[in-house]
Amino acid sequence: MSTDWDQGSLWLTFSYVAGSVRLESKDAVPAVAAPSDDTEGFGGQCGFWCELRDKDGQTLYRLVTANPLSPSVEAPSTDVTKMERVAVENASGSFRLLVPNLGAAVTLALVSSPLDPAHSGDAAADIFTLDLTAGGEAIA
Repeated sequence: MSTDWDQGSLWLTFSYVAGSVRLESKDAVPAVAAPSDDTEGFGGQCGFWCELRDKDGQTLYRLVTANPLSPSVEAPSTDVTKMERVAVENASGSFRLLVPNLGAAVTLALVSSPLDPAHSGDAAADIFTLDLTAGGEAIA
């Protein structure tokens, strides 16, 4: 019996500069994405995750991961037994996510706590959304 999960997955490649995100490519691939993390109970939580949402805004899939947009790096401290976080101005780079190609999904959202280290424990909010039905155009 065929299900929505039989449609393969999407490799999504993003670039970012100073916290501003851009989709670089979206490729359908015959691969199996990681199982979804819980899709409920994330209100008020901090962290970083990707969501696939249906036309009513309900979360169908959630992938919790380390924040690829982190504006700091781990570096040696003056105390040789410890490491410390060091801010990187205008951090830039790219990252990829593999998500299931769900027919009912119309929106992809990247959800993150604020990148400012002083507020990194604050509740996460959408930082980037993508209309999956409109040729992959970012939603402002």
